[in-house]
Formats: sequence, structure tokens, C-alpha cells
Amino acid sequence: MFSSPAENHLERPLDINDYLGLNRVTTHFAVVETDSMIEDDIHRGDILIVDRSKPVVSESIVFVWLAGDHYIKRIRFVGDMIELTTANEKYEPVYVHPGDNFEIFGSVTYVVKKARVIIPFVRRQ
Repeated sequence: MFSSPAENHLERPLDINDYLGLNRVTTHFAVVETDSMIEDDIHRGDILIVDRSKPVVSESIVFVWLAGDHYIKRIRFVGDMIELTTANEKYEPVYVHPGDNFEIFGSVTYVVKKARVIIPFVRRQ
């Protein structure tokens, strides 16, 4: 059996919480199930890292609850109203008015993606 050349260079296992500086108490993960944010390079199957402790400002991408449904949107504060916009022109903005059943769950701080596998074209002779 041969030893691996990397054996002498191994460090402790990578902890994504430590590596990204995540707060374990306020950080949550969510899988994207929509194409509403594709122009922000957020696609179905991506994993969002959502932090409840981060301040939400206009133009933040947020995970929200509205009338019992959850959404991933870009938030804008317009007077006493909130506008939730997408990054896909086929979806209309959603407007939240005072008194609506609405909660900002947290800010999206990272998007985790699967590596795209590209199979090279091989010409057969």
C-alpha cells in the first residue's frame, strides 16, 4: 500500500461555519426551489446560507415569509411599504403593505452551488 503525498499536509477537517465566519445560532440553510433569482446567479438546487442576525437594508437578498409562503427576493423599502423584487423578468414584484402577514427571516449571505461537470467532446476516429 502506498501513502498519499498529501498525508503530511492535512489539517483538521474543514468546518464551513468556521471557514465562512457563520454564527451557528442565527444561520440557517435553505434549498432554492424557484428560478425567480436567476439573473443574480441563484438557481434551483443551490443552497442559500441565511443569517437572521445580519441587518437587512434596501437591495439585500432576503428569505421572507408572506401570507404563509416563503420567498427569496431582493428587498426595497419604499415609504411605509416594502417591495420584493425578483431577478427574473417573468415575475412581477410583490408589494407588502402595513398589516400584511409578513416576516423577514434573514439575509442571504452566501450561495452554495454544485460544480458544473463539463464533459469534453472527444472526436472518434
